[in-house]
Amino acid sequence: MDNDLLNWLQNWYEAQATDGWEHRYGIRVTTLDNPGWSVTIDLRGTGAEGKTFDTVNLDRDERDWVYCWVEEERFEGRGGPHSFVEILELFRAWIEP
Repeated sequence: MDNDLLNWLQNWYEAQATDGWEHRYGIRVTTLDNPGWSVTIDLRGTGAEGKTFDTVNLDRDERDWVYCWVEEERFEGRGGPHSFVEILELFRAWIEP
């Protein structure tokens, strides 16, 4: 994984972890059984709360796909087994000014 991307995500998380945000919200990464990745990032209490996100749906083939959306103040990303970095890159591109 791109160290810059991982460092950016760590720094973004740390910046949110104030006033107890980290006790109620956070970042969840799990795997899917088809196989693939699931990423959920809470947006409540962050600068992205209420920000509009245009759904991304890239269906290149059964193992190469990405679907990202925002729902109930959460960034949701799902993707194929090699799409984890792409999901995080989409989140970063949306968050950064």
